[in-house]
Order: sequence, then structure tokens, then C-alpha cells
Amino acid sequence: MAIDDTWSIVIPRDAAPVVLTAAQDLQEYFLVSMDVSVLLRRVDDVSTVASEGSQVIVLAPAQNLPAQGGALS
Repeated sequence: MAIDDTWSIVIPRDAAPVVLTAAQDLQEYFLVSMDVSVLLRRVDDVSTVASEGSQVIVLAPAQNLPAQGGALS
């Protein structure tokens, strides 16, 4: 699987500062290390985006992803 500029990083609109910082760091990593510009998007419901199967990297606490993060502690 190759990550290119069709991918995006998605975080909750009300993401904690640590989640936002992690997303920005990952975005910068892709740009600096891979020369890939990945869009950072803030959305109201990350669980909907996560279940779409589109080319996204979702960064969110388990409580924002009940179907995907239910087994996480």
C-alpha cells in the first residue's frame, strides 16, 4: 500500500491538543520524508469516515470510534 496525495489524515473537530499535534507531526513526516502532501481534515464524526473505507488515516480516541475501537483499552 502506497500513501500518496489522495490520502488524508482525519481527526475529530474537537480533538484534544495531543491528537492535533500527532496529526500535524504525521502530516509533516509524510511531506519531509516521503515528499507527499497529505490533507489534514477535521470532521464532526470520525466513525463515519473510518467506516467509508476511503484512503484515510484516522487519529482519534477509542470513544470516537465505537465500532473500530471497542476492543481498545
